[in-house]
Amino acid sequence: MLVTPGWLIWATCEAQFGVVVMAARLQDIQVMDGTTQVINDTGLEVFGFLSGFAERVSAFVGLGPEPAARKFRAAVKAALAQGRR
Repeated sequence: MLVTPGWLIWATCEAQFGVVVMAARLQDIQVMDGTTQVINDTGLEVFGFLSGFAERVSAFVGLGPEPAARKFRAAVKAALAQGRR
């Protein structure tokens, strides 16, 4: 995952789809803390216009409970708040 002043970018690797890279402009999304029981993970729920989609979609980004994950969640939320000023 990567967060810049304008973008949130992440990549996943899934058995069904292989490597998938997603990106969203911060001004086009909402981000909330999320959990999933399917893979027993915590992370971010991203909702809005993601690159490659014509309408708003929802995506879960698994991060885990580790300190680095908590720090990254805080950095994403700070970037969102900064961009909306």
